[in-house]
Amino acid sequence: MFGPKVGVVIVPIPIFAANSVLLLQGWKRLDVLRSVAPIIVASAVGTVIGVNLLALLDQKTFAILISIMVVIFLARGDR
Repeated sequence: MFGPKVGVVIVPIPIFAANSVLLLQGWKRLDVLRSVAPIIVASAVGTVIGVNLLALLDQKTFAILISIMVVIFLARGDR
């Protein structure tokens, strides 16, 4: 239905909205936010890298990488 380029634009919108609500609710618990700060920073860096890769890769390369990740996921039994 949609290609990777459209997905890169559409998928982050509801994720950003949901995370914004969680962040606003989390200000009441600053100790928890401080403990997950490294995860938040790593996620932001990973998001920037991932978006750039998605923008640069052609669809065939993207499909191959996703297929490899699915096979690894299924082989490890992390379901």
